[in-house]
Amino acid sequence: MPVLLLLSLFLFTFPGGPPLQGAIIAVLKQGSTGPQVAELQQGLKTLGYYSGAVDGIFGPVTRQAVINFQRDFGLIVDGIVGPQTAQALQKALSVKPVSTQIPSSVLKLGSIGSDVVLLQTKLSQLGFNPGPIDGIFGYKTQAAVMKFQAFRGLVVDGIVGPRTWSALFSVPSSSTLPSSGDKPASSPSSPSLTILGYATYDWPGDKGSYNSIANYSSYLTTVVTFTYGITATGNLTGEIPWDNLNLIKSRGLKPLLLVHNLDSSGFNPDLAHSVLANPAYRSNLVQNLLQAVRTYGYAGVNVDIEGIYPSDRSNYIQFLRELKNAFAPYGLLLTAAIPAKDYDNPYNSWSYGYDYKAIGEIADQVVIMTYDEHWFGGPPGPVASLPWVTRVVKYAVTQIPSQKILLGIAVYGYDWSATGTQVVNARKVNQLVATYGGSIQWDNTASVPYYIYYKNGVRHEVWFENAYSNAIKFTLVRDYNLGGIAIWKLGDEDADFWQAVKEKLLQ
Repeated sequence: MPVLLLLSLFLFTFPGGPPLQGAIIAVLKQGSTGPQVAELQQGLKTLGYYSGAVDGIFGPVTRQAVINFQRDFGLIVDGIVGPQTAQALQKALSVKPVSTQIPSSVLKLGSIGSDVVLLQTKLSQLGFNPGPIDGIFGYKTQAAVMKFQAFRGLVVDGIVGPRTWSALFSVPSSSTLPSSGDKPASSPSSPSLTILGYATYDWPGDKGSYNSIANYSSYLTTVVTFTYGITATGNLTGEIPWDNLNLIKSRGLKPLLLVHNLDSSGFNPDLAHSVLANPAYRSNLVQNLLQAVRTYGYAGVNVDIEGIYPSDRSNYIQFLRELKNAFAPYGLLLTAAIPAKDYDNPYNSWSYGYDYKAIGEIADQVVIMTYDEHWFGGPPGPVASLPWVTRVVKYAVTQIPSQKILLGIAVYGYDWSATGTQVVNARKVNQLVATYGGSIQWDNTASVPYYIYYKNGVRHEVWFENAYSNAIKFTLVRDYNLGGIAIWKLGDEDADFWQAVKEKLLQ
């Protein structure tokens, strides 16, 4: 039965009466069986929502596919195929490419229209799942394009230009995505690096991160918005940073939603334990994150749950595994930010809860937080000395695939004194020099700058990162074939930093 006749599946006749065209007297729902269900499953499979067997049995997998379709098309989400869902399915399945000629358009994230429909159709025919064939170039379509480009030995940039179009039309439709044992004909010698930045609001009206994204988006690929905290039962607290999110999307960057366990006491291990150790609360958090990411158009999440108890090591892994399983059908990214360590020390209460190897097997990308070697609550010293960062990287690549690793890059420092510790950045340090005199010094062993000054007779010792110290660390990305960098945080860096990014990482 042609898929365009899908609505007819739901038209029934009263005894002795004519069909009630346009009205649905019966619906399909979980528990339904028969050829009508099989036709529904085939339609959902064509649209990229269903990957199970076309067996005519409306089970939980089919129901979830219906739910996902309803969410994407703004329908009532109930998992039941009634009149509105049936009509939406018919409309979606009726979309056809307007041309079989190679288009001249250049398509990228955010593109819409008939050429995108053609692109999605070709990708689907070749076995590279682009998600729904809806004419919207979203993150799942971008991921499919990149996989195809890698398979054909093209530049992997997620942009469909003349070469990618030509490759799509030169492959017979019977060709399919290679199995895990196959290798692409060739692959780029230098994969594109991820340049990820964290965007925050430190006070009401803070525009630091926003301005950084606006000024330097051409260098960035991904931005994480500091978004949600959690409750002890796995609910989310916080607000969507709309200004930042809308700007990120308008610049064609990947937005990731950050979830954390911060409260008034700092990173709270008890709060994390309450959720991670309880299967019901863990599941609640997974579903809440999935709903938030899909509702607000994020490309995935950045899990920044810090300071967990060593006893929650396996619970954290289980959470990541469940979150990955929930995200996978939608092509959503799972990234995790984890503390730096140069070996797996069971006596280190801050870092032992994070099993590098297991995390690397599950997460799509792993941010190694190679900063706070010396922190505001301890004695003064380098925030990220080169020898320490190098040791961390050497250990990390033995546990995690190197291309998954994003090297944490600090663009801040601390000003320690007997009166307290303050966070500073390179700009602030230059202001201090202008005010209190002296000069910035360089520690050759740590390969970082520092500055000593006196204020009201009190000695201040400042250790910080700047463009020069970070440029040296950027060489580790190439030397160890890492996936890129993760900058904490946007708004604290300066123009010299981005020049170093350009020279060391992007040329």
